[in-house]
Amino acid sequence: MCTDLIIVQAFADGTAIHRTIFTSVTVPIAEVFTPTGPCEVLEIRVHLSAAGDANNLTVTIDSANGDAYDTVVQTVAMAATQDIHRTGDDDKFILATGDALNIDWANAGQPASTVSIEIVWRAL
Repeated sequence: MCTDLIIVQAFADGTAIHRTIFTSVTVPIAEVFTPTGPCEVLEIRVHLSAAGDANNLTVTIDSANGDAYDTVVQTVAMAATQDIHRTGDDDKFILATGDALNIDWANAGQPASTVSIEIVWRAL
């Protein structure tokens, strides 16, 4: 569930850096970030309240051009993992108008973790 949209930094030219926050409590994660227009994803941050289970967390671009163009951006084995931080020039990518970013994880550990996800982005 998307719980917040925060403008992190605004610039004189009218552009801004945004942060969208999702929080999921003890259920499988199936979050979808759908910008209203093209944007550059600058960072993805994931924090778990406890170490994860054996399932993978997957970040996928759901292309507006169809399934044949969907792209897995990152897959992380969550066993013993509590934090993921994807950042840096090599990790930035563009979402075109109509694209979505899917973040999925079974979150089947006992007890299941509370998961906080932050996506830092800027409109193009």
